[in-house]
Amino acid sequence: MKLIKRYQHLFKIRYLRLFIRLWLLAACLSVIAIAIYTYENPIADKLAREAQNTKNNIVNEVTELHPVKVAAIVTPHTLEEVVDAVKKHDHVSIGGGRNSMGGQTASERAVHLDMREFNKILNFSPEAKEITVQSGIRWRTIQDHIDASNLSVKIMQTYSNFTVGGSLSVNVHGRYIGLGPIILSVKKFKIVLADGRIVDASPETHADIFYSAIGGMGGIGVICEVTLTLADNVNVARSRELIPTENYWAYFSKNVRNNKKVVFHNGDLYPPNFDAVSAVSWSETDKAPTTSGRLIPQRQDYWLDRIAWVVMSEWHTGRWIRRHVIDPIIYGSEPPVHTRNYEASYDIAELEPENRKDSTYVLQEYFVPVENFDEWIPKMRKVFADNDVNVINVSIRHSLPDLGAKLAWARKESFAFVVYYKQDTDEDSQSHVGKWTRDMINQVLSVGGTYYLPYQPHATDEQFHRAYPGAIEFFEIKNQYDPTGKFTNKLWDKYYSPEKLAYFRAWKKQLESASLVKDYFRPYDNAYLSLPEWYIVYAADEYAAVMENGLPSEFGYLQANRDYWAQYDQVIKLTETSLNNNEGYKTVLNVIGWSFATENTIKNIYENTIGRASEFVAGNTQVAEDKYAAKVAKDYAAFIYDYPWYDFPYFSYLKGLWALDSTAGHTFGQALRRIERKAILSVEYGLKTLYSRAIAYATHQQFGVQDDMVSAIVTRDGGLTSELISAPHYQPFTKLLLTELEKEHNNPDFSIMDIAGNDKITFCYKDKPGSPTVNRGKEILRDTELNRLMDGDKEFVDRITVEANVKDLVLIYRQLHKKQADIGHFYDY
Repeated sequence: MKLIKRYQHLFKIRYLRLFIRLWLLAACLSVIAIAIYTYENPIADKLAREAQNTKNNIVNEVTELHPVKVAAIVTPHTLEEVVDAVKKHDHVSIGGGRNSMGGQTASERAVHLDMREFNKILNFSPEAKEITVQSGIRWRTIQDHIDASNLSVKIMQTYSNFTVGGSLSVNVHGRYIGLGPIILSVKKFKIVLADGRIVDASPETHADIFYSAIGGMGGIGVICEVTLTLADNVNVARSRELIPTENYWAYFSKNVRNNKKVVFHNGDLYPPNFDAVSAVSWSETDKAPTTSGRLIPQRQDYWLDRIAWVVMSEWHTGRWIRRHVIDPIIYGSEPPVHTRNYEASYDIAELEPENRKDSTYVLQEYFVPVENFDEWIPKMRKVFADNDVNVINVSIRHSLPDLGAKLAWARKESFAFVVYYKQDTDEDSQSHVGKWTRDMINQVLSVGGTYYLPYQPHATDEQFHRAYPGAIEFFEIKNQYDPTGKFTNKLWDKYYSPEKLAYFRAWKKQLESASLVKDYFRPYDNAYLSLPEWYIVYAADEYAAVMENGLPSEFGYLQANRDYWAQYDQVIKLTETSLNNNEGYKTVLNVIGWSFATENTIKNIYENTIGRASEFVAGNTQVAEDKYAAKVAKDYAAFIYDYPWYDFPYFSYLKGLWALDSTAGHTFGQALRRIERKAILSVEYGLKTLYSRAIAYATHQQFGVQDDMVSAIVTRDGGLTSELISAPHYQPFTKLLLTELEKEHNNPDFSIMDIAGNDKITFCYKDKPGSPTVNRGKEILRDTELNRLMDGDKEFVDRITVEANVKDLVLIYRQLHKKQADIGHFYDY
């Protein structure tokens, strides 16, 4: 009987597995059938759209998210025609295969040079393993020409549709091991500069041009004739291992990094958890190729690939199907053997969807020093998860350092993380992508990495300069050879101008000096996390305002509790996507919050029972102890603007309480009130003396003594020069900034460039209830608070907490100053 039950159990498991496989097969067949029935040729449609765009002087890129109507489109065929076009026009943009994804080949104010018909092979030397080509040629054309000589392109992208000139302009890389960016394989090139001169550039001749134009995104000149070094077209065999992500760096170091036999390698991270890597290597072999051709046939119809992209990006189980069904089928067969050329001749048509009207596939790329792999993965994973990014694949590539290019993306040995994702094309979706991209850039900067420029330019100016510290030198070289800014596109329209060059030249110089200042750079999260703590400061202001002419029972203790925890909840939401370790700070906020709430709750009960009774018998008027308590409240409110609350001298005020003259005239009811007040205030000040000393000790143990300075970088002459200003944190730093803003109120060249290494700042100001938020500010919190109490009448104001760009502070200050709603406090990290 037990044996029968055992086999029944096995039968159920096998039946279930069979059912799942049949269901998946049926689902896939259904999708294929629908796709075949509704199929349209996407490549033909794309070419038709491009032809129509060309007639209308519109230049678009592969995602079709950034169409640009240019002044004209010129298609040169000879070097002389390139020179003529450059000389004739004030602004020029340059395009090749148009596979960038953010308008990097066009500008509304420029004539567009379409280089795709500038595509001849000028010289080929199999013996020297070199080839010289016009820059509009595509890699596939070169492969067709050199394959018979059993030579291969040394460094290129995975796909062979890209042009050589475009590849140099973005300093591409591929899946190659022991290599890196294409600059490592370029011997020399001819370039047409802004004045029409033709210059030969190499690492030895005009090296400044060579190292600026490669990776220079079309900003230096028109790269025209390129000499490349080639490699042997060896046979390569595929191998694959599935590795837990946390083991990948060790695996790569041991098996791939220094393995001279490995030609290509990439690791595919499986979304959404990114907990495993499909590590695929192509290694040199003596085995014969298993394919019939030496190159992948062109103009294939990749309809099955397009179905797979749809399944992986739109089906709820699509990623599971890819990992557990599709990849096991692909890698479960006998490992193929290709030629190096075959494996480098993929057609980008396999990535083209049927249309890009409502959604589109997009790339991003991030570069991380190899030693920071383990630190980077959870940061990347969290940004994707927090923003619900529809990630299809993240491919890991390897690169040796690039020590030459001014805009080098691999200043150290790096892993490249190529992110392939799907996004909708509506305005809200594009804005959402911009937000999480900037989040991701912050995270990659935090591990010493950078991001890739050919993709959507969502980075802020400050992020761009932090990611590319050589940008200032690049712009100086551009200014030398292109003083009028002739060569431009949407990328350089955003990040380059003489004014920005001056500004960031000073910014970089001062930032280098600032980096020597102890603890100059502070995490931006601290600006948020200090909000609840500062609410207690403002609550003390309100309490002092009540006590000035009123009695303790008139204060809203429970409302203060609700307001504190509401701010705490908001702060947790604001920092929930942060990858900084804020647990210590949150613990402090909880301790402060619960002590604040406990005190208020006890006071609410006491002051509305015994306290109110003593107020009544005293005729609802202040006695000497009430006035003394009002003075203490006022002193405390002023003190904690500049110093931590736990440093307030409660014991001194306790002694002052007992030094009050007790012989002054009073009624019997007032006498009772004085006794009651002295007793309860003695308990309060005594307990706070002990508690504050305990908190001070704990805080100093956790964070050190809080006597540090906060610094900012300002310029008074539009960025020509800059200076570092510093003050103790809390209110002294606020007073410093307000003094500077007031002093330079009428100086149009004054600007705050950076505060504590951040390009944003959070601050608050008071305004009339219901007033609109100041322009250029993003409202985070708004609280209505008591401003003053006179003869029982309460005057309220709104305290508005705003986040803004540091560089906008001057304009914001002028707005608020004009409406007499001055800034109250900068949350100084």
